[in-house]
Parts: sequence; C-alpha cells; structure tokens
Amino acid sequence: MVKNKYPDKSSLGAICSSSKDGNALIVGILHILPDPTEDLSSSVYNFAIKSTGWQMDPIVHAADHFSYPSWFRCLGIDPNGTVFIGEDDGFIKVKNGQSVAFDLGKIAGVKGALECIYVRGVDDIVFGSYHGEVIQVRGEAISVHKIGKSRFQHVTASLTRIHGIGTDFMVIVGDGGNIGCYRGETWERIRPPSNVKLEAVWCRSQNEIYIGGWKGHAWRWDGRDKWQKLEGPPPEEGKEFYISDFAEYQGVLYAACCDRGIHRLEGDILVPIPKVKNEYVGRLATTNLGLVGLGGVWGEEGSWFTLFDGRSWRSTQIQLKRL
Repeated sequence: MVKNKYPDKSSLGAICSSSKDGNALIVGILHILPDPTEDLSSSVYNFAIKSTGWQMDPIVHAADHFSYPSWFRCLGIDPNGTVFIGEDDGFIKVKNGQSVAFDLGKIAGVKGALECIYVRGVDDIVFGSYHGEVIQVRGEAISVHKIGKSRFQHVTASLTRIHGIGTDFMVIVGDGGNIGCYRGETWERIRPPSNVKLEAVWCRSQNEIYIGGWKGHAWRWDGRDKWQKLEGPPPEEGKEFYISDFAEYQGVLYAACCDRGIHRLEGDILVPIPKVKNEYVGRLATTNLGLVGLGGVWGEEGSWFTLFDGRSWRSTQIQLKRL
C-alpha cells in the first residue's frame, strides 16, 4: 500500500450539548490535501462515547447547503433540541432531523461569516458576524443590529464570542478589544482596558463577567466600570498564552488557553489543570458529557479531544475520515 503523499488533515471546531444523554454535537472540518483552499469538508457530527470507544456520526454537511468549500464556525442547540449552525454565508437550522439553510446575504444583506452564537431560548438565537454585526433570529424573523450609538462608533471588526444571562443581558467580544453589551434594549459599545484581540467571554451574572484574549490578557468585569486583571501562569519557552474560550462546570470557571492547555480560575489566578496532557485547546463547552475541550488545530493525527466528567480527565486525538 502506497502512503498518501499529501495526507488529509482535520480539525475539531465548535461544540455544544446534544438533546440525547451521553452525546454532544461537534463541528469537524477536513482538509483534503494537496489543495486545502478548494478541498475542504465541514460537517456537524453527533459524538458519543461507547464501551468500545468514541463514535462520530455526521448529521449535516455544509456542502449540501452552501457553495463549496464551506466552513461551519459556530454551533448551538435550543431547549427544544433545534440545532443552529453558523457558516461563512449564513446559517443552517436542523429541526426534527430536517435541515434548512438561510443565506443571510440574500435575506438580510449580511456579508461575512457568522463567528459566534448565543441561544436565548426556543427558536431565539443571536449570532455575531465577521464584520461586527449582531444578527438575531427569532422564529421566522431575522434582524441585524449594530454595536454603538452612531455609525461613526459602530463596531466593524470580527466578533468572536458571545455569552449572556437569559434574554436581556448579553456580552460579545472581538478584534481590536471590541466589547458590546446588551441590557434589554440596544447594544452598547464598552470601552475595554486593552485593545488586544478578545476571544473569550463568560457571564456568571450581570455583575461578574470574564473576558479574555491574546497574550494572556484576562479580566473580571463588574458590568460597569471596574476591571480586575486576572493572572496567568509564568512564561513557558516556546508556548504563547492565549485565552480563546471560557466555560463553567460544577461551579468552577475554566479557560481554553490554546497551546498552554486548560486552566481553571482560582481567586484571581488562572492555574493549569494538573495531570492533564497539556495539548492545544481552542474551544471549551459544558455538555451532557461533561466539560469538553477541543483542539481546533490541523494535524495528520487529528485534533485533541479532552473530557472532564467531574471525576477524572482524559484526552485523545481524533482524526476525521473522508465520508
């Protein structure tokens, strides 16, 4: 058997809970080399852990709904089990096993990928876009919102993560230190303590919000004007300290710190998780499997999948196969 001169590489992206116990939904992206700009396959998989190991079954493919190549970027599920998937050109809604695509360029004039998602309730979803727009999908109604009071102050940079409390409080972050806060009426632009790229946000309450980004910058924000800087681990040669995601599990806040692995917040300090393989972790989510961290980087051996079930940590590499 001749070894492939250009081995396929895959990456694991967004993740959320499934409506089935013991399952989660994961975005998987496969680059079929030698030309990854053309041969790119993006799908959402149902992930389950069996007695024989893990199992991934595809439930929807980007290429079936949008122009190829296509890239799924964010993923969420509402309380009724309807799945929403943000893509380069719009989103897909999967309800009762049936998937329907919405091209936002044609429907609402929105250009640019949907980068992040927040589920407000049943059939009530908010997306953040690559060009700084906030898109609300409520049933059949789609509305587009700007962050800032006037067109001269509007956020136009990429929005990377969004989180909130219920339907009336949301915080969204992005490039250039951009932060937007929604308090039930409009999106207010917030002055950040730094202009570094922000990639992580988690709201424990309207008065306790955690925001993180490049070069290890992270803060606890009171929702008004007080910012408490969080401390990270000491420098480690050859490894940058970027905070790309937050998730809370069993009352503890965890941070995905890219090639510095997963950390947990203790007081005002982000501390590395002991006895966990310190591989690249770009995404975190609390699921009905437990706390899950995904690699998000390309590799011939696949991306890292890390799981904490409340008792122990385990990690494995997952390489996607051609469908």
